[in-house]
Amino acid sequence: MDLADKKEKAFAYQVEIEKILLQGGFAYKKDGREKNRILDNIRMLANGLDPYEIPTWFGEPEEPIWQPDYWGDEDPDNPANWQSEYSEDLSDFDEDPDYP
Repeated sequence: MDLADKKEKAFAYQVEIEKILLQGGFAYKKDGREKNRILDNIRMLANGLDPYEIPTWFGEPEEPIWQPDYWGDEDPDNPANWQSEYSEDLSDFDEDPDYP
């Protein structure tokens, strides 16, 4: 028996124990999160998925950190506010011309 088979067998045992907890009503205590996790594990086992290869998120997803390239009330969808990457107007550059 290789390591993957052992891991699958251990997960199957875990799911069986979690089913007993669910049927006994012990998993309903914490606002349903425990119940939902157990149900997800049951579905993963039924579909032959490995729970350690599937990304899971706990809690609220993080907001992406980004900065808009426009200021205040400028409309980013208005083409008049777009700057060409290859603009020949040197006033478009944020770089200091005196910096070597």
